[in-house]
Amino acid sequence: MQCTYINKFGIRCEEESFKDLKECVLHCTEREIHNDGYGNYRKAFYDFLSEYIFEEVDKNFQKFWKTSDLQTIAEQESQRNDRNEFLRLIGGVKETELSSNLKEYMRKTDLILDEIKFPKDIAMQGLSPNAILILKNLGRVIFKSCEFNSPSTILFAEFYYEHCIFRRGARITPFPDLKDDHKYRYMYCSFQSDVEVMSSIHSKEINSNLFYECIFDEKITMLDVNINKNVFYFPEFNKDFIAGEESNNFLKFKRYYTINQISIKKCYFQLSLKLNGFNEDNIDEIKQGGHIFERKDLTISNISIIDSKFESKFEIKSRIIEDFKFENSNVEGIFDSFKSEIIEAYFYKSIFKDFAAFEQVKFGIKGNTEEKYTAVFKYTTFESFSNFREAKFYSGLDFERVNLKEQPNFLKAIVEKDNTNRETFRIIKNSFDDVGNKLEANKFFAEEMAVYKKELDDEGDKWDRLVYRANEEISDFGRSYIKPSVLLFLSLIIYTSLLSIHESFFEHYNYFLHPWVDCLSIQANEVAKNLLPFSRFLEKKSGIEFVSLLFYIWFGILIWQIVVSVKRHTQR
Repeated sequence: MQCTYINKFGIRCEEESFKDLKECVLHCTEREIHNDGYGNYRKAFYDFLSEYIFEEVDKNFQKFWKTSDLQTIAEQESQRNDRNEFLRLIGGVKETELSSNLKEYMRKTDLILDEIKFPKDIAMQGLSPNAILILKNLGRVIFKSCEFNSPSTILFAEFYYEHCIFRRGARITPFPDLKDDHKYRYMYCSFQSDVEVMSSIHSKEINSNLFYECIFDEKITMLDVNINKNVFYFPEFNKDFIAGEESNNFLKFKRYYTINQISIKKCYFQLSLKLNGFNEDNIDEIKQGGHIFERKDLTISNISIIDSKFESKFEIKSRIIEDFKFENSNVEGIFDSFKSEIIEAYFYKSIFKDFAAFEQVKFGIKGNTEEKYTAVFKYTTFESFSNFREAKFYSGLDFERVNLKEQPNFLKAIVEKDNTNRETFRIIKNSFDDVGNKLEANKFFAEEMAVYKKELDDEGDKWDRLVYRANEEISDFGRSYIKPSVLLFLSLIIYTSLLSIHESFFEHYNYFLHPWVDCLSIQANEVAKNLLPFSRFLEKKSGIEFVSLLFYIWFGILIWQIVVSVKRHTQR
């Protein structure tokens, strides 16, 4: 075989072109193959790949033989036996197991497969059995800049993928432990279709780091696996990157942060899961470097987490999430969504055992009060402190069915009252009452009463509706002392005017409308005179005692509303 010319990946193809194509069968693409020639292409590919594997491993074998320092005849004989065994293997003699010496040699050998374009087969089934046996026992196999056209590929313990393209996505199942615990399985790879990480019939343990600065065009699914290492590594924001020589790669850097969908079901995460973006200051620096980058470029369109457990941290800071569902899942460590935007948020039957941070998170859409954008925390348990400081619930909040062991912090939070129930406002009010923040408590008390009034308007008693409507109109449920003060001032003017008109009118007339009306007014005035403690204030109001009594009661209500409102704004 020949594949020896040097291109930027170290591969030469001119002597082994397939049919009329310019490249050898390893490096042409199946899109160039007509359907009627695909079978021949596939057979030629795997035959050539098997030979290529044998040849590359044999080169390493011979190099090792020449450099090894053998001191005894027995050692030399042992190596000749290993060499002969390997030659039989690549010569086509079927083997199911390697000798211990040959295995030891294999474990010291690495193989790099560079810029190979694989056909759309499942798990590279066309390779010869002996080639697969060698691959299983090699120290490390690295696929560099390869192209895969099937979601399933061979995945042994020491297989790594760098700068590879997976045109039909990838299906990843558990594999044996790696020697290098820190190396990522997929580095700088691009997945153009769905990626699935799922258990097999043999195991559900994922024991290596997975994706290092990879690009995902479609959905990422994790199903029924225990992930004991890191899942994602995103490139860190770096000023040198956006301003230096690497700025030409900025579009790729941008794509690392845009993820379509993430679905996690029945999974266990031993280490932290981090899906963080970066903040507005970094975005401004990127723009100053002459690049186009918007907040929306940090978007994840959909995150669905069901029946899963996070043993450590779960971070999703400075991201935009269009639809976030977190159902029947537990976070043992810290949950942190600092400065993210969540358009649709639904938390259901989940437990946050440690600190839960929703600080400066924006929920819903500003100016849009459709119910589907309401942030819902249903049967959600916070076993430790939960922080909603400066959070904005633009489309409302449903906090009615939460279970709290400590009061949450809603300092400077904005909660749209549309789609927010009364119990939610009561919980927030009580959280401020418990820490002595009466001013904020009073603000949310007013919101609670406003929602209660709306409930009464829908189905309450008419007298209750009257009382709460009056309370709202007079002082906005104790929030305003200006309104009752103005009403008191206007009422005093009206009452003073009535006294003046009454005195002037009866200087010229003996009765108001009719004598029998005067009879009723006399009886009403007598009743007013007998009502303590107002009677002593009515002694000089002859003929207008009953009207004066009504005004005094009204003045008392207004004064009380002013006192309550002032206390709510000033008490410590």
